[in-house]
Amino acid sequence: MAHPMILSLGTTILILLIFPIHSPKYKLEIINNRRVFNNYKSQWDDLENDGTSDLISTCNSNTGMAGVTVNLHPTGHVEQWDFRGQFKFEDDNFIFTGDYDGNGKHEIYAFTLSNDTVYLNSISDFYHLNRTICNLFITTVGLVKGQSDVSIAAVHMADLNHDGYKELIFSINAGFSIYPRAVFIFDIKNKRLLKSPELGFYPTNLVLADFRGNGNIEIVPAGYAPKNITAQVVQFNDSSSWVMVLNSRLQFVFPPVELPGRLGGIFPVVFPSSKGNNRLTIIRNMPPGESNRYWLYMFDAEGRIVKTKQLLKVEPETRAGNPFVLFDNKVERLMIPNRNGQIFCFDTMFNLVEKINLGQSISEMSLIDIDNDNQNEIILRNDELNRITVFRNNFKDPVSLNDIKLYDYRRTRFSLIYGIPNSPRLFIHSGDMEYTIVYGKTPMRFIKWIIYLSIYLSILLFTILVRKNQSIQLRKRYDTEKKITELQLKIVRNQMDPHFTLNAINTVVDAINKENKEEARENLVHFSKMFRSLVLSADKIKRTLGEEIEFTENYLALEKFRFGNRFNYKIVIDPEVDLSWDVPKMVIQSSVENAVKHGLLNKDAGGVILIHAARNDHKLSLEITDNGVGRSAASQREKSSTGKGLEIMEQFFILYHKITGIKVQSSVIDLEDENGIPKGTKVVVEISLQ
Repeated sequence: MAHPMILSLGTTILILLIFPIHSPKYKLEIINNRRVFNNYKSQWDDLENDGTSDLISTCNSNTGMAGVTVNLHPTGHVEQWDFRGQFKFEDDNFIFTGDYDGNGKHEIYAFTLSNDTVYLNSISDFYHLNRTICNLFITTVGLVKGQSDVSIAAVHMADLNHDGYKELIFSINAGFSIYPRAVFIFDIKNKRLLKSPELGFYPTNLVLADFRGNGNIEIVPAGYAPKNITAQVVQFNDSSSWVMVLNSRLQFVFPPVELPGRLGGIFPVVFPSSKGNNRLTIIRNMPPGESNRYWLYMFDAEGRIVKTKQLLKVEPETRAGNPFVLFDNKVERLMIPNRNGQIFCFDTMFNLVEKINLGQSISEMSLIDIDNDNQNEIILRNDELNRITVFRNNFKDPVSLNDIKLYDYRRTRFSLIYGIPNSPRLFIHSGDMEYTIVYGKTPMRFIKWIIYLSIYLSILLFTILVRKNQSIQLRKRYDTEKKITELQLKIVRNQMDPHFTLNAINTVVDAINKENKEEARENLVHFSKMFRSLVLSADKIKRTLGEEIEFTENYLALEKFRFGNRFNYKIVIDPEVDLSWDVPKMVIQSSVENAVKHGLLNKDAGGVILIHAARNDHKLSLEITDNGVGRSAASQREKSSTGKGLEIMEQFFILYHKITGIKVQSSVIDLEDENGIPKGTKVVVEISLQ
């Protein structure tokens, strides 16, 4: 039998499989939200590198100025700067932070727009109103009906000229106003600005990498073809996507490569190479009408296509989103999400290795290290359900927030709050709403294991108690069976005592001496049947009603012959009685024996024993009736009788009920005539039927 600890463990596992305990490992909770003025924007950044985030706020004033306010933590020091123009771009990507000189502290870079002019402003001293850069002219922009529709598409910092200081790299995009669509480099140290040729097509991001392996960083724009500009206006029209690689002087490394198709897009992908150079790989989203297939193009250093490969084919209603590279468990993977909630994962050789089903549609997806563990969490937006879901880096342990409405990615900014109680915190500014969200491991997550242990210990304790109770019951059962065995032996000895055996043998011998061979043979047969029945059933406590009646008949036949036919007997079995029903052994014979010994043998002649078996509802009723002298007269005549026979049977019936569950009730009725004179005895035994 298995050990209780093993049994309890198996039972615990089964219970937990049927009734699992859902205890999220991570929590995502809004601790603050508020509505703000539409022209008020804010974000957080650790400007002083002291482990505490500082609040940066921007706002357009009624006087035509753009204001930047910095609230330093934990000191609470506040300063405000005003710049020419206003923050009136097509998106909210107009303010950035970075450390250009490597001193560990961040500067603030803010772009403003005044009429048709874009200015760059910089703040590096947050305790004084000193401005490192103020109202630096960047470019003029085109106007549509007197309004500009430009946006700052992407901002990066990198040391392009190897002087130990980083440059600011960004692109400015125009819509129907056409100009500019160009990449800019601002050398912060030397206050020098570079501008690329007009790109024509619409850049949405910039990818920086050393594609040629010469130690210099190249710039590759990602974008799509909205078809707002015709070929007559610019050289690189936006009816096509263009693969362009720019060097640190913003010159084309090779002539741009055209990939025709309106509304198609290109996404540069960089996988680091152990050989010191990276492959220039472009993922192309084919234009509508071409099954929206995703293709891979690989270029050499001269801009020649050296490899093409179809990556993914999706139906129009499940059009895929922008690819992204995710670093997961020291393995980089290319991810392409579609709007139905599937993520297609490719390895560094661009083989499809996994398809992840997130179970909900995807509006936008962002990567950000919320809990500061040096691995990006994945933030999934579902605008249909007004929900955001945060996954771990491996798309595990999702946790969601519902009823949180965000504007599109152009009006949504994520930042992180550190060094303040309940941090790290995720801060979201979207349109005119701000949300402060706590994300991290659930403090109560260990309770699940406590519950598991409690369930196991409870089951173990229950199993031990059951085992102990079983042991007690087995001991009682053993004692009961032992008593029943002893009673059986007493009954056997009582029925087959030497006196009875000798009398039966003498009867047979007497019949032989009288040469009454037939009677001798019959008596010997009756005796052998009784003896055989007792031997075969010595280890049993029950037998069928038919076997009990046969045993009793053999006994009566011997006794009748022995006492010279001084009594007769009759057995009546009702039709509804089944002779295969089980009854306690000796239940009829014991009562018949008492009737013969104590009732009929005291009569000289005319004795009668009637055995009647009937069904009474759910009980078998057995009646043994004799017309003997009665119990009172018999007890006076038989001083040597112990009277233990009925007592033994009563004990036997009690033990029989305990071990079989079948209840047996017996009663003895003294029969009298109308004058009160005894005329016999009736024994009634009722056995419950199962």
